[in-house]
Amino acid sequence: MEPLIEDGGVQKEVVRRGTGQLVPEKCVVILHYNAYVSDNESEPFDSTWLRNQPQRCSLDELMVPGLAMAVRSMRRGEQCRVVVSPEYGFGDMGCRPRIPPHATLVYEITLLNFIETEFDGDMDSLEHEDYRQLPFEFVYEMCCRKHRNGNRFYEADDYASAARCYAAAAKALEWTQATVASKDELLVKLYANQAQCALRMRNAKLAVACARRALQRDPNCAKALYRCAVGLRMLGEFEEAAELQRRAYALTPNSSHIGHELCALNRGLFNQKQEVTQLCRNMMRALGTDGSASEERQASRRRERLTLERSVEPVTRLVIRKAVEALAAAPPGTELPFVDGFTHEELAYVHLLCDQLGLPCHEFEGGLKALASGSGACTC
Repeated sequence: MEPLIEDGGVQKEVVRRGTGQLVPEKCVVILHYNAYVSDNESEPFDSTWLRNQPQRCSLDELMVPGLAMAVRSMRRGEQCRVVVSPEYGFGDMGCRPRIPPHATLVYEITLLNFIETEFDGDMDSLEHEDYRQLPFEFVYEMCCRKHRNGNRFYEADDYASAARCYAAAAKALEWTQATVASKDELLVKLYANQAQCALRMRNAKLAVACARRALQRDPNCAKALYRCAVGLRMLGEFEEAAELQRRAYALTPNSSHIGHELCALNRGLFNQKQEVTQLCRNMMRALGTDGSASEERQASRRRERLTLERSVEPVTRLVIRKAVEALAAAPPGTELPFVDGFTHEELAYVHLLCDQLGLPCHEFEGGLKALASGSGACTC
């Protein structure tokens, strides 16, 4: 093993060499490890592997000095075994019940990646009033660094950390009292980027909210329009999403992403209409008024009318039709009786014609009487 400090309190053995540069001082490390007490290496007292979640933290957040020292000596992809004496571990007290006093620790570490970050002036510790009193140029520079750090986290697929960077920078800028164009430009980028992180994390509501904030400052920001529309589609708001995507497409007509999203929206709108149609049919069917039953009733009436017309001789049918049509054009109150010699089918045909033309008619002894009046439908 190789000592990492002169007194030999931290010793390291490389199991698999890494590549690239050593871990820089200002960075976020992503690592897996198993941690044992040297007297019992059969069961770890701490393990990211058992949690199935790598550790993400800055070097300052590694609370065991020997572990932090070992990580500083590593490269990307490196695996190593580290022995940490009590002075660089948990000391004379230990950490009961898992770690006894004066315990020597053994770490098996795999450095998956590290993300270099810029110093942002410790923004997270500042309060609202602090930002209002600081010069805008100073706050703006801190926010730019935070923005760049967010971009680094995003490129490393750490969307949660990236979103936190963008949100912190946006909050700090909003707290300043300056009204310069550079402030609005950076805020639009921060909110649009935060919306993208939210989409990556499948948080559609947050994506829409952030994109809308960007659009309040720049209604023609194509990225914000696109990301807001994607979030709305995820929420099922297809019509508004389509409107925003069309605006984005007008600004960037060569974007394949917007074209694909418009196709997805068209499918969503079609499926939504199909679902609404089916829902209405189900409701009408439950009420006994579904469209198919109504169509069947209409078809049944057409069949009855056709059967009735065929039961009357063509010549008689023509005479009756001409007489009823002439009555429809006559002055109101004109009567047209149908008496001796008419069969039951012929009188029923008179009823049918009067009903079609809106003429009242009524039965009387010996026949049927139709009236020239627009006062109502056929009655008996």
